[in-house]
Amino acid sequence: MALSFADSVKANCQRMLAEVDKKCQHIAFSLFTEIVIETPVDKGLLCNNWFPGTGADFSTEITSYKDTTGSGSKSRIYAMLGKGTFLGKDGSMTLANNLDYAYRAEVLGWPSPEWSGKVGPYAMVGKSLIKIASDYK
Repeated sequence: MALSFADSVKANCQRMLAEVDKKCQHIAFSLFTEIVIETPVDKGLLCNNWFPGTGADFSTEITSYKDTTGSGSKSRIYAMLGKGTFLGKDGSMTLANNLDYAYRAEVLGWPSPEWSGKVGPYAMVGKSLIKIASDYK
């Protein structure tokens, strides 16, 4: 039995929404992972305190996990994929860093001798947005 016109439109809309959802998750995954990679590393706290969320949810947790590769943050980002959908809740994905100096690292940088690496600003979010936006034009 053939689908009615309304059923056909509904099925087509659901298929298209699933495609949009998958693409949005892929873009968020790429962006979030790039932000972790761009985050400056001294002891590994800043790069391991990125917490992904869907909708208006975000973590207030602070981890003491020290690893210079950001594997703590990356594992949370990987785990986020496939849980829920981008179009669910309020249709947003978030990435939050709860350390009080995350904003300073992004925008202002660090005066010496507080930081052993480049003094910044590091613009890890800004650089990542530019890179990922150019990848998805």
